[in-house]
Amino acid sequence: MIVDCPRCSERMSVPRYQTADFVRCSACESYFSPTPSGGANGSGMGLVVGIVVAAVLGCVVLVVGVAVAAILFLGPAAQPVAQNNAPPTQPAAEDEPKRRVRAVDDDLPMLPPPVDPLPPRPVARPLPQPVPPQPILPPPFPPKVKPPEPELKGPAVPPFTGVENPYKPGTQTRLKLAKTIPAPGNAVKLAFSQEHDLLFAMNAGSGIWVIDTKAEKSLGVRKPEHTFTDLSLSPGQEALFAADYGGEHVGYGTPLHPSYVHRYDLTDRRWQSRKAPKIAWKAEAVDADRFLLLEQDQWVELTLNRWDAVQSVKELARVGSDYNGDIAYDPRTGRVYHGNRGISAPRVSVFALSHDTIKPKGGADIKLNTYGAGEFTLSPDGDRVYYGPMQREALDPSNGTNTFPEGIVAASRDLAFSTAGVYYDAGTAKKLGTVCPNVGAICVSPDGLSVWVYVTKPQEFRQYLIEGDK
Repeated sequence: MIVDCPRCSERMSVPRYQTADFVRCSACESYFSPTPSGGANGSGMGLVVGIVVAAVLGCVVLVVGVAVAAILFLGPAAQPVAQNNAPPTQPAAEDEPKRRVRAVDDDLPMLPPPVDPLPPRPVARPLPQPVPPQPILPPPFPPKVKPPEPELKGPAVPPFTGVENPYKPGTQTRLKLAKTIPAPGNAVKLAFSQEHDLLFAMNAGSGIWVIDTKAEKSLGVRKPEHTFTDLSLSPGQEALFAADYGGEHVGYGTPLHPSYVHRYDLTDRRWQSRKAPKIAWKAEAVDADRFLLLEQDQWVELTLNRWDAVQSVKELARVGSDYNGDIAYDPRTGRVYHGNRGISAPRVSVFALSHDTIKPKGGADIKLNTYGAGEFTLSPDGDRVYYGPMQREALDPSNGTNTFPEGIVAASRDLAFSTAGVYYDAGTAKKLGTVCPNVGAICVSPDGLSVWVYVTKPQEFRQYLIEGDK
């Protein structure tokens, strides 16, 4: 059967049994339903096929034209809006040639290139914040250089010249009554200056009497701000210092009330008082202007202070010491002795005074018979120290030399005196006698040649000379 290709009009021969199948054109390679050409049936069927094909092609052209017009006139508005501002899907690059081939194969007009969609909405970005300028740092301070310590001039310890004892060692053990003076009041502690013939008697906290022993009269009484607790005569006998204790907060080491220090000028015979830097319980004179102060409550500190020319007391040095107790100063060596009390480990601590400093020099444990050991006493020649009933070597307090039946509160070179007025041989601890009955207070003169006692009945002061073999 002879058929014509409806596309390219190529005439070809097709077997009759294939008339119901599609036939491939050998020229344009398109497929079509075979219809015999020529004859009544062939011409009629070809006409029908032509009309159908024309109608289909017309509809396709109409649809394509409408679509092209919509794209050209409506533009991007005709594109569907992508969700979440996402751009519409574009055909893959590899599909573009196939789409254009199909348009050619279908004998359709070439479509215009797709119109780019609207650019995506820009994402809001935070405005740039102004960067503050970097602060201009000053150049680093140079490291602090400790200034060199000023060169200390003069001797480390104030010069001291003691009075030479005219008696042979070990023989100055005899007492001789020399003078009796009526007492203006009671006394619990005494100090005497043979250079100025002045006796100081501290009563039970209400005042300090000053007695001119040469004129045998009282020069008046000094009243405290709170309570007098100690007094000390300077080694050169220029001044006397008295501690006016204002109390402490127990366990804290802070003043309950301000403490004061009173100073008596023996040359001018005039009193002055100033506020202590911290606490004044015990006082020990170093020279005419400097003195030591010891606190009272529990673990205490020792301070070196100076009575300035201006109206103040300046603290020069402070060092931690031991527990409570009493102090003594040796002007020959610059040593400071502190004997503790009220604690289960009794000790004597030794410090060295040099210029305006205090430094620990070492200590030794001393076993005491009782916690209430009494005052710490130094013999006038500086060879022995006493604390309670114990006698120790001054240069080596760990070396105990004697033990007495009772506490020693005053001593000469060869004698040791108890509170009750009993006196012992300092070398052997043997009891030699009693100064007098009813002794309330006792002191030995700085030269070690006499002893003063306060007698409670009758109320009077007595001076005894301490004599021996020459």
